[in-house]
Amino acid sequence: MSAALCMVALSSVTGCGYEMTSTDTGSGISRDVQEARDGFLETPGMAELFDDLYGQGIGTTVNEVFALGIYIPGFCETRAQQGLSEEEAVAEVTDSLGATYEKGTGEPWAEPIVQAAEQHVCQ
Repeated sequence: MSAALCMVALSSVTGCGYEMTSTDTGSGISRDVQEARDGFLETPGMAELFDDLYGQGIGTTVNEVFALGIYIPGFCETRAQQGLSEEEAVAEVTDSLGATYEKGTGEPWAEPIVQAAEQHVCQ
């Protein structure tokens, strides 16, 4: 499945298994992952968010990058509107992205996503 078709298939964020990797871009990031990231760089702070999370092992596949790129801007708006606490925000990320990351309770990955979103994207 191409990256463009994957994007369309991600209407529920979990519907795409596109995780192909190709040659390295010189920065340690595969070309496919970098191209996926590039599609979300119009949102201020997303480049920094991707770099921060990549260093923690999050957002290392095309599927994960699409999930983050689609989800994070809406998450920031929801968190601000609803005044979610840190714990509620982690629970929200776990519920919304859990199927993409397929990691039980989400503790090892959801909290860093919330922190990176707050630091780099949410205003």
